[in-house]
Amino acid sequence: QRRDVLGACVVAERRANVRIQVVRAVAYSASKLPADVFTGIAMLRAPLMRLLRRGVQIITLLALIVGPATTAHARSTDLWATVNVCDTASAPNTIGIRGSMPGARSRRNVRYMRFVVEYYSETDRLWQRVAEGGDSGWLRVGRGRRTRQYGRSLRIDPMGQDVLLRGLVYFQWRTDDGEVVRRARARTRRGHRSDAGADPPGYSASTCTIRA
Repeated sequence: QRRDVLGACVVAERRANVRIQVVRAVAYSASKLPADVFTGIAMLRAPLMRLLRRGVQIITLLALIVGPATTAHARSTDLWATVNVCDTASAPNTIGIRGSMPGARSRRNVRYMRFVVEYYSETDRLWQRVAEGGDSGWLRVGRGRRTRQYGRSLRIDPMGQDVLLRGLVYFQWRTDDGEVVRRARARTRRGHRSDAGADPPGYSASTCTIRA
């Protein structure tokens, strides 16, 4: 851990999403194996290949069935995030993040949003999360099939130097018992209109610079 330019403790998440499984292998010498072993392998090879091809076809079919629905939902024009407040006279040292979320397919599903603020580290040349106070946690947005907007604002102390910020919004659709049936995320982008909270009205940006 270290102190960042915001005066908050930041943990850099640089873990690679890689899992290494170590398997203990036993080596066999081909010359010591009996001939009937090779005959058995040859007899099993053709049916095994047919099963493998069938498995690939089944997996491909499932991908065609499941994939487009999830992707289409994530790419919906009603799913977005934007910066709608940035260090204004009425909200100094403040970034406001607004998100839009499509309705649930079932009226029983409940929608949630989570707002995360990131700052650009000049030292690492990477975007880092603001560890303290930069994560809203999961917020209940409500039920319904209509598109819904929601937002959060965060006040930042620039600590004597300009700070470049952006937002990341996570979306979840859950059942009453908490099971997540769909999820998506979006980084803040310009060109979206907030139905409330924008300062000035209609303001939309990808990032926000808090001036020292």
